[in-house]
Amino acid sequence: MKVVSIRLSEAATARYQALADQTWPSPIALSTYLKKRLEEGDAIAEHLDSLRLDIRDLAFDVGRGHGLPDGGQVDSVAIETLLLLRAIANPQHVRMVHAELQRQGITPWQAETSR
Repeated sequence: MKVVSIRLSEAATARYQALADQTWPSPIALSTYLKKRLEEGDAIAEHLDSLRLDIRDLAFDVGRGHGLPDGGQVDSVAIETLLLLRAIANPQHVRMVHAELQRQGITPWQAETSR
């Protein structure tokens, strides 16, 4: 493991230290807090990249006039709603919703995997 030093302004250090002190269930070291923030930022960036690919797939299908598998059409409100919900849902929630859809006999939508 390599140690990396960074410089922060006093204001940024104070802000991040306050946030590290407020972590639940107990305060953590500033360096640990910053490391977690960086790692979470990477995970969010990967999730956003996946959402961008989903948007591209949806836009491509709608542009070709394919719409939904059942023949219905996808409109911009539905696409925006889907993307907003996926942006705030954690993987456990997505699995729960997919399981409920399958229980009701509805196939959950999945973006094409060949990218």
